[in-house]
Amino acid sequence: MASRPHKKSGTLKYQVNGRIPIFAVSASLAESQREELLDYGIDGWILKPIDFHRLHTVLKGVIDPVQRRHDVYRPGCDWEVGGWLREWNNLDGAARSPSQPSVPVAAFLRSIVEASA
Repeated sequence: MASRPHKKSGTLKYQVNGRIPIFAVSASLAESQREELLDYGIDGWILKPIDFHRLHTVLKGVIDPVQRRHDVYRPGCDWEVGGWLREWNNLDGAARSPSQPSVPVAAFLRSIVEASA
């Protein structure tokens, strides 16, 4: 029996992200952890206390390439406001596969909890 494509696979959100984007939400993420976040398959970050207006703006990048490009991490950016860690995966061939993080997300979350204890 042939498998059927997921009914949402034709949507722009799916074509761009391949899955639901994962955002790290923490009061203690440091810019120096950026590579680690990418290794865990994290797509973006937002720091606490959450500015919900800013979060809404950043999340527009799920389907808006202009907004995502505006909010993507660049060295020297204001880390405190949050954003995306990479461009759209189908637009920048160098992006890591978000569906196959190199380190389990659970291990990353444990390291965050342990660091803040």
